[in-house]
Amino acid sequence: MKKLFAWLLFFTLLGSVCATAESGLRADATEAPRFETPEPAPAPSPDAIAEQYFGVLAAMETGSAGASLKTAAAADKVCAFAVEYALWNPDVETLRANMLTAFESLSASEQEAAQAGFDEVMTLLDSCLADWEANRPLFADAGAADTMDAVMLDPLNRLAWENLRNHTLTMGNDPATEGTLSFEQLAGLDWIFSSGAGAWSTEMIIGPDGSFKGEYHDSEMGDTAEAYPNGTTYICVFSGQMSFGAALDEHRQEIRIDQLTLQDQPGQEEIEDGVRFVFSEAYGISEGDTMVLYLPGTPVEALTEEMQMWAHLFEMEEESSELKDYFLCSEANGSGFIASSLFEPAGLANPWTDMTADELSTVSGIPYALPEGAETVVCRWLESEQLAEIQFTLDEDEFNYRFQPAELEAGELMNISGMYFGWDQKESVSIAHCNGDLGIAKTGSSDWTELCLWYDMAPGIMYSLSVYTTDPDGLDLAAVAEQVFVPAQGDV
Repeated sequence: MKKLFAWLLFFTLLGSVCATAESGLRADATEAPRFETPEPAPAPSPDAIAEQYFGVLAAMETGSAGASLKTAAAADKVCAFAVEYALWNPDVETLRANMLTAFESLSASEQEAAQAGFDEVMTLLDSCLADWEANRPLFADAGAADTMDAVMLDPLNRLAWENLRNHTLTMGNDPATEGTLSFEQLAGLDWIFSSGAGAWSTEMIIGPDGSFKGEYHDSEMGDTAEAYPNGTTYICVFSGQMSFGAALDEHRQEIRIDQLTLQDQPGQEEIEDGVRFVFSEAYGISEGDTMVLYLPGTPVEALTEEMQMWAHLFEMEEESSELKDYFLCSEANGSGFIASSLFEPAGLANPWTDMTADELSTVSGIPYALPEGAETVVCRWLESEQLAEIQFTLDEDEFNYRFQPAELEAGELMNISGMYFGWDQKESVSIAHCNGDLGIAKTGSSDWTELCLWYDMAPGIMYSLSVYTTDPDGLDLAAVAEQVFVPAQGDV
């Protein structure tokens, strides 16, 4: 089959975003009202598709003089075709069958020309979907700015084109074996964005219609005052609506965050039962973002190391070469939400127990210190792993100090930090009398993370100190490690 058929992309069933509409472009292009779900719109006939769609694409003369204006004019006609036939809610089976019939009715040269035209139009319109204002001048030159405004500024008209594009890419595939995706498949799962080791997390549930609701919280027990002796909690309760975007390949599906509503105004505070609650933004998800959903069966190697960390793959008791469930990530927000079934087998169990510094010293039996100037101190204990953790800030950098009994060979180190980046600039260090390693990694934004690991052989205790910072050159992590480390056997 031609390249046009060979792109094996998932088509997404958008059952919750449908509408009855008149033929032609909708005039109320600034805001799309909500509609009851109607019967699917009748699909255009094979003759209509061949003439008004493939015929327009084949007539573009790609590569000729004035190609940009010709592409814009063709894109305008293609979008008008999609809207005229209400392809935001098509009869999928009939549409795909008619498209295939129409394409096969073309001569070999017409098919080749239509393929080339489709590639050009799809590239341009995908750019328009990402930034319409930047592309509008081209359509103004082609005399099509006003009609394209009615497409690009109206979610349903945009969806009409996206459905036409997706069905063109998949019209040669068998829908029964194509692996179609719907929100019903994602509903009921608990989606979690968390380090798995910190006092914060964002959790949400997706409904069968693409609606979602969730909560972000971050506990800072050391952030106290007379009015709130029990610490501070940052919290955000949110809800919204998402929809499917383009199917990127057989493993990846775009998901758009169309609407995000916060229950409380960020920055507001209230005190209850000795705890200060500070209302914040939703961490890890934002309105207007296009996230990527990785499907079960995705090769693990297709994920960056940061994504694998958010998917908690390094914590699994048994290594796997493929994702076992869904993983939803945002490059813009540097976040990754895993479905609950992915989170359950993680090697580091939840929950942690928050406690005071004295309580942590008692339960762990291991002494420690804090550097002068440390603030926002949180002490926690993971009973199942006998793992102690102290979080603190110092000069606006966020530190995480951990220690845990371990039986290791001389020169062996174990990463107990919960951070699994690809560490660069690794070097050997000495923390007091202990040998260790220090590494640095970029987190995918302007931030950096550093990790120092060392092992005290005599008592058999493994230590880690990690930090998020924007200025790695101005930070001496080994020096901070010297300040927090207190040998369990006393001075050596």
